[in-house]
Amino acid sequence: MLLVIPKPIPMPMPIRYRHRHVATPTPTPTPTTTPTAIPIPTPTLLPKSRSIALSFL
Repeated sequence: MLLVIPKPIPMPMPIRYRHRHVATPTPTPTPTTTPTAIPIPTPTLLPKSRSIALSFL
């Protein structure tokens, strides 16, 4: 889980996209500020974050 955060170095950019993706499946992380939302959805965003990072590259 912790390894996923450092992989996408540009945090502000991916976070915005993550919230958009997370907002649809789980509306809970959106109301809970970014710091709390990041660690919670990490397991679910593992594949998504990687795909997003690849798309950015």
